[in-house]
Amino acid sequence: VTGSMPERHIERQIMLFRTEILFSFSWCHLEFVSPQLYPSFYVGSLLQTFGFYHQMAFLS
Repeated sequence: VTGSMPERHIERQIMLFRTEILFSFSWCHLEFVSPQLYPSFYVGSLLQTFGFYHQMAFLS
């Protein structure tokens, strides 16, 4: 099953890319959002990132 390995690698790359996008977006938002909203934004991005890594663990 040689075809499955590159596909799985590409999937993992996409996951990493999505996580990086998520991080950059959340930090961009933090700069423009009022300080009161910092915690919820931060926690939300952490939860979403954890979700991505959780999916990656199942993919690998």
